[in-house]
Amino acid sequence: MSTKTAPSGLTIQSQGGPIKILAFHSYTSNAANFSKRLGALRKTLAPIATLHFVQAPITVPPMLLEEDTHRSWWKSTDLTEEEMKNVKITEEDEHFGPPQKYVGLEKSVDLVNRIVEAEGPFHGVLGFSQGTTMAGIMVSAFEDPARLPGFKLPPSQGRLRFCIAVSGFKARDKNLTSLFPERGIQTPVLHVLGRNDYITDKHRTGTLVNAFASTSRVVYHDGGHLTPTTGPWRKFFLDFVSQFKDEHDGDWRGIAGPEVDSHLEHKEESQKAETENDLREDAEAERREAWRGAQKDGASTGKSSL
Repeated sequence: MSTKTAPSGLTIQSQGGPIKILAFHSYTSNAANFSKRLGALRKTLAPIATLHFVQAPITVPPMLLEEDTHRSWWKSTDLTEEEMKNVKITEEDEHFGPPQKYVGLEKSVDLVNRIVEAEGPFHGVLGFSQGTTMAGIMVSAFEDPARLPGFKLPPSQGRLRFCIAVSGFKARDKNLTSLFPERGIQTPVLHVLGRNDYITDKHRTGTLVNAFASTSRVVYHDGGHLTPTTGPWRKFFLDFVSQFKDEHDGDWRGIAGPEVDSHLEHKEESQKAETENDLREDAEAERREAWRGAQKDGASTGKSSL
């Protein structure tokens, strides 16, 4: 199924059915690459859905000559000492490090404003990695635009019907805390996580799952940092999106997920633990050997080299 630039010039869109889905790519990727990677999924969803691939407005290195193919939804920076004085450190911050400031996010928000006005109304969002963090921001803002400064919705646009969050994490900018109310949100969120994802591990993805706990469903695949598009997964995504053909949510929690071999799952976890333990032991052995060598060299020269 081919894609084309939308008449507005703001997104790359697939040819498909009436359910409109905003798709947010990962850090350093872009709309064209994300569309290409999801080619098989686009074809599967075509009878019921059209994907609108959004290109993040901020360019980031590495860049080849004058090309600007590497994009981001914001630039993460540390807070200044003065800004940190007004920040309450949470248990989450203690685990993941100091909170950050998302410089340039307002450009991404303005872009979504223009896309919704020109190409909406939209029914769902899909994101991968940093794009999932962006999708998490937007799914909450679509429920209540007041939660996100600068975000506007035309009268024809209501809250989204669903969100597909692949390998994502909760936004860490303290200015965005209103997007994650303690009572949660209303929109169903499908979290798709990789058991072997060492880029966005279960602790980071858990921050977004917990933020939307009341409306979350979590499914796992055996791969790493990727959007699964094998046959069973494409059928699962099709079944999931099909539950939202109208304003009344279907049985999105009850549809069967891709088959999971629990024995294989436990075997992989055991092998991973053994590998990590072996690596730690090897590193410790190397440190001890280096220390002995340094002591020996120091003794032969009459002084220590450490």
